Amino acid sequence: MAAMGRDPNEQMFPIAIAIVEEETRESWEWFLEMLFYDIGSPSSRKWTFISDQQKGLVPVLAAIAPTTKHRFCVRHLYGNLAKRYKGKQLKDAMWDAAKSSTESEWNREINKVKEILKGAYAFLMNVNPQSWTWYGFSN
Repeated sequence: MAAMGRDPNEQMFPIAIAIVEEETRESWEWFLEMLFYDIGSPSSRKWTFISDQQKGLVPVLAAIAPTTKHRFCVRHLYGNLAKRYKGKQLKDAMWDAAKSSTESEWNREINKVKEILKGAYAFLMNVNPQSWTWYGFSN
């Protein structure tokens, strides 16, 4: 498990790293509790966690750090989508939806995904748009 940061020059740096037996809700809870113990409470800062849907991370964040924002890495989200549904047209439509800056633009773009493949649309609709779309980041 790892926690990374980004400095003012947009450079990434490691904050914490842990090796665990298995990626579970319990191991994420332990990791985050140790992280918060070392660097302070997330409620006193504006933190955003970005992940690729690690097992157990989302519910642990909601339980122990409800004021933090959580986002999904769109590249990893597409990777998970592409395990079931493939095609350049679908990939482009998903990325256009992710880059939408308004809700109405997102609705238009996500409907293009629906026209291409309803299964892919259903997959994406199971992920909160505020966690992977540009327009949702301001909410």
